[in-house]
Amino acid sequence: MVLKIRTYGLLIILMLVACEAREVGPQNLGKSVPPELRGKKVYLINEGNFGRGNASVSAYFPATGQQEPRVFNRYNGGLPLGDVLQDLIQIEDRFYLSLNASGKVLEVDTSTWQLTAEVTNLATPRYLQSAGQRLFATDLYQAKLYVFSLKPLQLDTVLSLPKPGSRMAARQGKLYVSAQNLLVKIDATTLARDSVYAPGFTFTEVVEASQQIWLLEESAPAQLWQLNPKGELLGPIALATTEGARFLRASGSGEQLFYVQNNKQLCQINTQPPYQAQKITSLPVQNVYGLAVDPQTNQLYLSDALDYNQNADIFRYRSNGELINQFKGGLLTNGFFFNLP
Repeated sequence: MVLKIRTYGLLIILMLVACEAREVGPQNLGKSVPPELRGKKVYLINEGNFGRGNASVSAYFPATGQQEPRVFNRYNGGLPLGDVLQDLIQIEDRFYLSLNASGKVLEVDTSTWQLTAEVTNLATPRYLQSAGQRLFATDLYQAKLYVFSLKPLQLDTVLSLPKPGSRMAARQGKLYVSAQNLLVKIDATTLARDSVYAPGFTFTEVVEASQQIWLLEESAPAQLWQLNPKGELLGPIALATTEGARFLRASGSGEQLFYVQNNKQLCQINTQPPYQAQKITSLPVQNVYGLAVDPQTNQLYLSDALDYNQNADIFRYRSNGELINQFKGGLLTNGFFFNLP
């Protein structure tokens, strides 16, 4: 079912009031701030505490180990980012950020980090994905898929899902949405629902790698499944463990998948047969809260939420499990985004 945001009469008035899109330019933010975040950097997605509006983005520079905290606030005259930063992605020269407790999606310039547009009064927008010249967002509690057009950013349509969605992946004009124990395939151009797969287990991780879509069955024993280009769901691929697993992430080439096993071990498996899962290092952490792979270097960044009330510990590893360094992140760092010069 497709719920159209644009309709007639009173309904269009109500919906326009409910979901407001605003274009914001530097002229509304005082003097323009020159871009100073030059060089290769990694952005830390700092979720912040629920209800306190203290989410932030930090810029970490691997070459020097320096870190610039609260990037959005600094480049927008002290404007708060919002409450619970869930995700950050890039489409061309814009970053898009979802803040689920604030019910909004922001657009910022990638050079200046100045706010250029926002859509507010959403429910609880969660993860973001671009496909077919559109931006998509799942919702934390509601079985909705928000569909945004770009330039200008605006909410065009809300699609219904069979269940609340989580992470997404895109491949060849198709969007793959994880929805608890279902995988929903949507045409990113027509927005028609192509297929719904019911693999028979609950998963939140859906990743595109080696021209296939990969699903991680999180509950014990953890197993891996693949959706091939023919639309066949194949598996399971055993991960040589009787425990659970989380945080499935692909290498830059797509030849490897990394994951965290039972909050204790960082593991890897190839995306081509023979599939051989292996542990690459033990993790000296309390609570793994985020994992990402630098697509250029294959270095892994992992965050430890500790007691969920302080700045996260960040561990940086080589793909063979060798620890490069450890440093402090922001408050509840839940993910990372890799930005090139």
